[in-house]
Amino acid sequence: MGINQSDLSASQYGYDFVVATTLQSLNSTMFEFINGANFPTAQQFFWTDASGDIVPIDLATLMATAQQPKVNPSGTCGVDPSSLPNWDGSGIPPDGVAALGQSSFQCGFTAQIGIPPGFALPGAPNPQNLPVLPNMVSFNQTSMSVVFNLYCSTFQVFQPAWGRDGVESYLNQSQPSGSAWFLQTYIPISQILNNTKLPAAVQAQLDALGGAFSVQQLFIDLDQPSKVTQSSINFAGIQPGTALTTVISAVFADDYCTSLKTNGMPALGYTILPNTPPSLSSSLQLGSMEIEIVPYADPDGNGDTLPGLDTFNYLCSQTATVPPANQLTWNWFETQSDADQYSGVIAVNRNAIAGYLANQLDSIVSGNCWQPAVDVSGNAPGDTTYYSSWSAGTAPAASIPSNGATILSYNYQSANAYDSGGSKLALDYGSLSVLASYTLRVSCAGNTITIVQNQLVYAEICWMDTDESGNYVNKTITDVYTLSVGQQGNLVVSSPQSTLQDNSDAPSANWLTNAFTGVNDIISWMADNVSFIASDVTDIPLSSLQQFVFPGGNTFTYADVAFSDNQDLVSHVTYTNPD
Repeated sequence: MGINQSDLSASQYGYDFVVATTLQSLNSTMFEFINGANFPTAQQFFWTDASGDIVPIDLATLMATAQQPKVNPSGTCGVDPSSLPNWDGSGIPPDGVAALGQSSFQCGFTAQIGIPPGFALPGAPNPQNLPVLPNMVSFNQTSMSVVFNLYCSTFQVFQPAWGRDGVESYLNQSQPSGSAWFLQTYIPISQILNNTKLPAAVQAQLDALGGAFSVQQLFIDLDQPSKVTQSSINFAGIQPGTALTTVISAVFADDYCTSLKTNGMPALGYTILPNTPPSLSSSLQLGSMEIEIVPYADPDGNGDTLPGLDTFNYLCSQTATVPPANQLTWNWFETQSDADQYSGVIAVNRNAIAGYLANQLDSIVSGNCWQPAVDVSGNAPGDTTYYSSWSAGTAPAASIPSNGATILSYNYQSANAYDSGGSKLALDYGSLSVLASYTLRVSCAGNTITIVQNQLVYAEICWMDTDESGNYVNKTITDVYTLSVGQQGNLVVSSPQSTLQDNSDAPSANWLTNAFTGVNDIISWMADNVSFIASDVTDIPLSSLQQFVFPGGNTFTYADVAFSDNQDLVSHVTYTNPD
C-alpha cells in the first residue's frame, strides 16, 4: 500500500506535512551533489606558538616568519611544507627538509571534498568492477543517530618526525586511488536541526539555501563537528598503527576538529552557493520540524529486508511547536521497483488541506447563508398583507473531521421566521413561516475532490383555513474536480464535472381552493421573493486550490498527486539537480 497508508491526522501524529526521502535516494543525490559542487581546496598548517600551543597558521606567515632556533614561533625559511617529498630518513635529506629542522612547524594537510578516485558509487553502473564506496549517510536506529562519511577527491597530509638533530624523516602522503580516507561522524538525530549556536557565517549559508529539505542544507547540517562528541570523529580507510594514522590523529582529532568543534564551522571550510529561489512559494509555511528515521518494515514480518527503503522524515508543523516525533507505522515504499522511480514522498495532512480550503471557501459560504424576516397583517375581510425580507445570516464555522471521506463541511440553518395577523372572524387571518438552510461538503478520493452544495428555502403560507407549504428552493450542485501536479509542486485543477439536481417543490392550491381563496397568488409572490436565492447557488470556483503549492518546490519535482486512503494529499517526488 505504501503512500496510500498516509494517516497524519491520527491522534499520535498531527504533523501538518511530512517530507520523506529514501536512504538510497538521499545517498545518490548527496554523492551527485559533492561530485558536482566544485568545493574549494582547503589547506591548513599548524605550528607551535609562543605559548607552546599547537595552533593553525597560514602558509604565508609560516614561510615569512624569521627562523629562531629553539624559540617559538619559528618560520620555515621560505619552504612550503606541502611541497616537500616523502622521506623515510635514509640517505641525504631532500632539499628543504633541513630548513624545517629549526622551525616550529608541526603538521598540515591539503584536501578537497569530492569523490575519491578509483571507486564506484553505490547503485551506479560499475563495468570495471571497482570497489564501491560506503554510503555517505546511513541510519543507526538503535542509537537514533545518523552516520555521516565525508569523502575527499584529494587528500594529502604532511608532518616532520623530530629527532635530536632536527628532522629525522618526513611524511608526505596522499590518498591513493582505491583507498578512500574519510571523516566519519555520528550525529544524534536530535542535533541535526540544532542550528541555534552556529557561527553567523554558517547560519548565513543555511539561510541562503532557501530550501529546508535540500541535500545542500542537510550536508551542512551533518557536517558540523560541534554536534558530535570528540570520540566519534575518526578517519576510516587508513591502516591502524602506521605513521599515517598518527598524523591523521594529530591533525584532525587533536587539532583541526577540535578547532572546528569549538567554532562550529563546517569541515574543510567551504561556502555553498544559494539555491535559485522557487518561482512559486509554498502554501504551507514551515514553522518547526523534527527529524525521524523510519526503517523499512517487511510486510511479512521479516524485519528490515530493504534498508535502502528506510526513510529520512522531516515532520513539519506550520506553528512554532511540532507534535512529538512518534514512529510512523507504514512504509512510504513497499517495493524496490517503486523506490527506484522516485526520491521520496511529500504528504500533507488532510486537516491542513481542509484548513487551506476553508480559508478560501468561508466567503462563498457566508454569501449563501440567509436569514428571513416576515410580517403578516390583516386589513379587512379578504385583505391580508404578507411581507418578507432577507438579510445575511451568521455563517457557520467550518467543520474539519479527522477521518472519513469528508474533510470539510459547513451546515447553516436560519432561525425560523414566523408571523401572523388578522382574525378568522374578520375573514383576514393569515400567517407565514419561512426557514432557510445551506450546506457544503468537501470529500476526497483518488485524485478527485467533490464539492456538494445544497440550498433550501422552506415556507408555510396560511390564509384563513387554507394551509400550503413546501420547499420553494431545494437545489443541489455537485462539482467533481480532477487534480494533477505541476513540476514545481503547484496543483493543477480541471474544470469541474457539474451536476445540478433541482428538487424544488413550491406548493400550489387546487383550482377549487384557489378559486375561493386566491392563495396561489400569495404562493407565486413568495416564489418571486426567493428566486434570487436559487440563482445565487452556483459552481464553486476552485481557482483557490489551483494556487496551492506543495513545500519543497525548489528541491523536488513532483510526479503525481492523489489522496491516501485517509485523505492525506500525497505526491511522489524526485530530487532536482542539487548543484
